[in-house]
Amino acid sequence: MIYRSIPKAGSTLAMLSALMICGCSGYRSPSIQLTSVTMTEESDEASVFTFELELQNPNPEPIGLREFHYRLRINGQEVYVGRRAASTTLHSHALQTIELPAVLRYQLLGWTRRERPQSLSYELTGTLLYETPGELAEILLDIGVRRPKVTFAKVGRLDLTEGR
Repeated sequence: MIYRSIPKAGSTLAMLSALMICGCSGYRSPSIQLTSVTMTEESDEASVFTFELELQNPNPEPIGLREFHYRLRINGQEVYVGRRAASTTLHSHALQTIELPAVLRYQLLGWTRRERPQSLSYELTGTLLYETPGELAEILLDIGVRRPKVTFAKVGRLDLTEGR
């Protein structure tokens, strides 16, 4: 009688994990810096702010950018949740600027356009999903096993004196 060793599910997962670690360990996440915030539109009900982010790829290979998920808090209260497809490539050792819009509806904070404060504190937090190069990395991303991401956060003040 001949016996064969059949790998168990756990050992298959361990092999996949080892491949992921070995195949992607030399790769560094892109960096994200908030460079400016601008009020780009305004009405009696709301203001639209555009957050300009500078992304940098420290790697010798390009990174495929997938999607941003982000939240805006004003004076500690969440006022906007956004999701934006990035659908671009961040080239090797390159800088790239991306804009994320956020709408501040005055009613959420109990304001009108005339009653809003001249300045307020904000907190922008988010996550960028991206893909590392290589066929294996792409397959793992597509099947949901590995989803590389980098987070970003910025606290600051917004000047609302324009447009009054």
